[in-house]
Amino acid sequence: GTTVTNLKVYPKNSTGTESIDKNIIENNTKKKTTVANIGDTINYEVTYSVPVPENGLTELKIVDTMDKG
Repeated sequence: GTTVTNLKVYPKNSTGTESIDKNIIENNTKKKTTVANIGDTINYEVTYSVPVPENGLTELKIVDTMDKG
């Protein structure tokens, strides 16, 4: 029955598990695979989620190495 207006809120130790996903953007559509030739330009997006420590991130590096195919 009482409204609480004085709160102390602290972040969790972790925001979840890490994940990373890459989608090719072709004709405004997201897809996992495509056919391309050497020298073609491929547009893609990388989405990620990483746990953030209490003091925040100091660095985040994502490296994308293409397959030989």
